[in-house]
Amino acid sequence: MIPTSVSAFNLTSASYDDVFFSFTNETTGAYDIFFASNGSILYMKSLSNKNIFQYTLSTPYDLSTASYANIVSDSPGDVLNVEGFQVSKDGTKVYIYGSNASGIHQYTLTTPFDMSTFTSTSTATVFNTERNLVTSSEFSSDGTKLYTTSSFIDEVYQYTLSTPFDVSTASFDNLTFYYGDQEDQAKNIVFNTDGTNMFINGSDSERLYQYTLTTPFDISTASYNNVSLDLTTESGGPSSVFFNDDYSKMYVMGRDNDNVYQYSLDQIDPEITTLFPDDNAINVSINTDLILTFSESIDTEAGNITIAKVSDDTIVEVIDSAGAKVSATDTNEITINAATTLDYSTEYYVLIDATAFDDSNSNSFAGISGTSTWNFTTRDEPQESEDEDEDDNSRRTGTSLSRRILNLEEMGKYDKAQELRDRFNIREDKEDSSELSLLLVIQTLIRIGIIPEDQAQTALNMTEDNGNNDYVFTKDLELNDIDEDVRVLQKYLNNNGFLVAQTGPGSLGNETNIFGSLTQSALIEFQNTNSNEILMSVGLTSGTGYFGQSTRNFVNN
Repeated sequence: MIPTSVSAFNLTSASYDDVFFSFTNETTGAYDIFFASNGSILYMKSLSNKNIFQYTLSTPYDLSTASYANIVSDSPGDVLNVEGFQVSKDGTKVYIYGSNASGIHQYTLTTPFDMSTFTSTSTATVFNTERNLVTSSEFSSDGTKLYTTSSFIDEVYQYTLSTPFDVSTASFDNLTFYYGDQEDQAKNIVFNTDGTNMFINGSDSERLYQYTLTTPFDISTASYNNVSLDLTTESGGPSSVFFNDDYSKMYVMGRDNDNVYQYSLDQIDPEITTLFPDDNAINVSINTDLILTFSESIDTEAGNITIAKVSDDTIVEVIDSAGAKVSATDTNEITINAATTLDYSTEYYVLIDATAFDDSNSNSFAGISGTSTWNFTTRDEPQESEDEDEDDNSRRTGTSLSRRILNLEEMGKYDKAQELRDRFNIREDKEDSSELSLLLVIQTLIRIGIIPEDQAQTALNMTEDNGNNDYVFTKDLELNDIDEDVRVLQKYLNNNGFLVAQTGPGSLGNETNIFGSLTQSALIEFQNTNSNEILMSVGLTSGTGYFGQSTRNFVNN
């Protein structure tokens, strides 16, 4: 039989642990199993006799640690053919029923959980006058309800116990539930802890079926929810099923081989591992995507994602998690592409319904319900930046290097111009306003160690594809944007000597679609080098790192 201390169920997630335990050394015809409430004792009843055998598990609920305890109960004197049994949560009672005995018989263990102290005469009996050949029974969590199944009719019967867990106080509620459309020979019945789900296993279909109750523990409100699990793969045919207390393990008794098999079930809800933008992030793009990374693969379900302002709770956009703006396909990453352009210098929060995302086993993400869980603030509106600060951390130049040197000299920064000549070994007689050979520049960058040797071939190969120069940019880009145009922009900057990064993401051949601080810095250098064409036309004196219309036009042309 199955215990009552089970909460959420997810039958379809069951996977065999490659662990089983054999009862053949003690008896044949092993038929029914039950665990003590702490998982450290396993009980087994065989069809070849009426005794209950006791086993010890050194690790609770782990069959690989099971061993026979050399303890066996006396035969119950009131039941001729024992069909099944249960042990109470406190270990002081044993409930036994048989296919040729009327009702359920209640026995006492004078030492809790110790079958050697079993009393062979029942102390209480409930006679099921409706169908007295009981094949399985189950209690509600509080012990005030009792449920039974019968050999001759495919129905569950419900009783009320005036004294919890005392079957002598049971009275029939005149309530039944028909399960014959799924199973004709019920062997197990179980309810989850809150009474909203019922499960039945039988020997006819060899499956475990799940039912939903709209009113907890009221079987008149039960209906089949089209969820079942095949139990024959390892056992050949199940005679008994048991779940541990948190439903992370399932045990199936093989009817024909005297083995009990152990399974694991996924009851772990998916959790967020990273957020983009980070919680409390600042300088976030007004066109940012929202990206959630989960602890496991997830699917989109029915629910809403809400973006709102922190200042006054104004809802900016409500997004259907199952709609086109949310993407996730067998992955642990969810991307939310909001249609709304956010305001500059504004703090926002994100809410997510608990029904929005599930894992592959229907375990649901808990959602985000608090307004302080995921917050971020958008960047300030782009404006004129401070004067150019040329220092040793400046990006290395490329095809516009000659122009940059000339600009520095026009500005009176002769020392900086000479520093660039020395750094790149450029002679004055080779300078003109035209662009230097990209191949020569890359070879120089490799020679002086700016481009690592292991990237040399990649860098040289990219001279054949000069940064997607034929590509036409059509959109503005800024810090924290995620877009394929960012990857093209990084290639353009790298191939023209304004290295986004020397190694790793953003470096030559390793461009990404993320507009981070490295891309921004490289773009500022590019804008400053070409300030006459990019900045002066819009009234700026220094680069902003914002890829707007002026910069875009210069690159496109």
